Amino acid sequence: MIQYIYFIVLVYAYLEAQADANLLNRGYYIHEHTTRFLRRFLVVSSFSLILYLFIDWKIVLNYYIAHVLLFASTFDNILNKLRNKTLFSLGKTAKWDKFWRKHKVLYTLFILLGFSLSIYLNFFKL
Repeated sequence: MIQYIYFIVLVYAYLEAQADANLLNRGYYIHEHTTRFLRRFLVVSSFSLILYLFIDWKIVLNYYIAHVLLFASTFDNILNKLRNKTLFSLGKTAKWDKFWRKHKVLYTLFILLGFSLSIYLNFFKL
């Protein structure tokens, strides 16, 4: 049952990316990213925190890290695909994008390693 939350986080990343893609593809510009980040962070965190009701907090921490890494490593790539952009394309507005634009090799490594680590923590660590 616990592993299903991983897939719920993935579906949530897709739905959030779809919502942003719908706006961006219609020509809208997303000026403010802080509230979007906070909402996404709180939702993904809540998936993990619900587990705290059922299992030890040390185990929950592994799942929490896995869920955050999963969202962080897939959201932008899903958004890019929904917008017909290259997989590792970065925007110009969000602080996240501005940081990674200066470190493209590290960004690619973060995405690949983050996704791999999320799988490991969720399915093999425990």
